[in-house]
Amino acid sequence: MQSELTIEVENTVYLDQLLNETEAAEFLCYSVRALQNWRVRGGGPDFIKVSARSIRYCRRDLIAWRDSHRVSSTSQRPNTAQDNKFCPGGVDRTDGDFEGGRGESLLRRNRNRA
Repeated sequence: MQSELTIEVENTVYLDQLLNETEAAEFLCYSVRALQNWRVRGGGPDFIKVSARSIRYCRRDLIAWRDSHRVSSTSQRPNTAQDNKFCPGGVDRTDGDFEGGRGESLLRRNRNRA
């Protein structure tokens, strides 16, 4: 039988393991493209930028992000700290995608062009 210390060390190693984007996407049951979009637009799990072309995710961060999106009914919003992260001036983000974090929705911008 393993000691409690051995089990705790093994759990820590497991939780702090770094995953590449393919492994992270598989762990979360999302596509790699979804993770790439979240990195640009915000709202996804925290990541580690190892170099200009190398991204890693800590399994502990993936679990925390997943747990922050847990709800008990369809009418309940996830309780995430990132809900208003890219929402300048408290602008409602539900009316369309934003470009460049300026708070101008693509929908509104396209309406003005017509």
